Amino acid sequence: MGELRRDPSIRQELASTHAEMEGLRTLLNEQSHACAQAETPGEWRRLAGQRRETLTKLDVQGLLLRARMSSLNPDASGRQEALRSVSRALKRDARSAEAHMYMGILLHEGGDLDGAIVQYRQVLKIDSNDVSARYNLGTALKDRGDLDGAIVELQKVLQLNPGYADAHYNLGAALAAKGDRPGALREMRDCIRLSNDEGRKEEAREVIRAMGGDP
Repeated sequence: MGELRRDPSIRQELASTHAEMEGLRTLLNEQSHACAQAETPGEWRRLAGQRRETLTKLDVQGLLLRARMSSLNPDASGRQEALRSVSRALKRDARSAEAHMYMGILLHEGGDLDGAIVQYRQVLKIDSNDVSARYNLGTALKDRGDLDGAIVELQKVLQLNPGYADAHYNLGAALAAKGDRPGALREMRDCIRLSNDEGRKEEAREVIRAMGGDP
C-alpha cells in the first residue's frame, strides 16, 4: 500500500481540533448575544442562520475529535468507533472536506480502496487544490492497480507541489510498473534529491538499482 498523507500527526490534530472548537464556542456565544440584540426580524433570521452554521461546525469538530481519540486505540474496536463518529459528522455536514478526508484515510488504512477513493474525490469536489487528498487518491488508485489513474493524479500533485518527494516516489513506482523505465528513474532520482527521509531515499535507490540504473 502507498504511504498515506496524514498531516499533521493524530496528536497534533487533537490539539488543533481542541483549539478550533474553543474558537467556535467563542463565536457561538458572540452570535447568541447578537441574536438577542437583533432589532428586526430580518436581522434576527440572518444572525440565527449564522449561529446554526457555527453550531453545525462545532458538532462536526466534536465528532472528529472523538474519531481521532478512538484512532489512538490500536485494536479493531477503536477503528470501528472512529468510523462511526466520522459517519455521524458527515450526516451533520456532507460538505465537510475534513470529515471526507478522515473517512478516506480510515477506509484506506482498512483496505477499502474503493470507499477511500470515493471519499478523496469528495474532498476534491470541495477543493480541487487539496494536495493531500489528491496524493492519497493517487496512492489509492496505485494500490488498486489503476496505474493510469494514479499517474494522472500524482502528476497533478506535482504540478501543485513540485517538491513533494513522496509523490515523486509513488509516481516513479507507478511508471516502473507501467514499464516506463526513463520516467521511473527520473522520478526516483527526484525523490532522492528532495526527500529528508533517509528510509524513503534508500527505497528509491533500491528501485533504481532493480531497474539497472545508477542512483
